[in-house]
Amino acid sequence: MRYVYHAHVLKSLEGYGLQPTASTPPQLVKDHITNLYLYELRRLRKRLMRKEFPKHEYASLVENLRQRYTLMSLASNRWATESG
Repeated sequence: MRYVYHAHVLKSLEGYGLQPTASTPPQLVKDHITNLYLYELRRLRKRLMRKEFPKHEYASLVENLRQRYTLMSLASNRWATESG
């Protein structure tokens, strides 16, 4: 199966250092983005536990992180079209 990724998806993926090929399934890429998001979320939580910032700032930091990962809200089957 070959995939033609939409331009806005490719542009967003560049921000994560990802450049999927035509043979890379969109779900595989989305799984990677999800894992990266969860890693960053855990890292943020650890920083909170080390008291690197006040607890009242945590919610806004999580929201900022969520905004950097808006692509996750789009179903992977809408990231590209299948060809061949």
